Amino acid sequence: MDVVDTTGAGDAFCAGMLAGMARALGEPGGLDGANWTAILQKAVTLGSAAVTRLGATAGVPGRP
Repeated sequence: MDVVDTTGAGDAFCAGMLAGMARALGEPGGLDGANWTAILQKAVTLGSAAVTRLGATAGVPGRP
């Protein structure tokens, strides 16, 4: 992956993690039953995407 601009990488990572945690809260078992590997993989993917384009959000994909 080519890094263009690191602005927003941490914010994108945190957003991905919080979105995964919020989804898990709506599932049976809540955060205790959460698939933390999947949550963190999504967070890393979003944080990584953020560095691929210039600006804080240009590289982050929209909500599916």
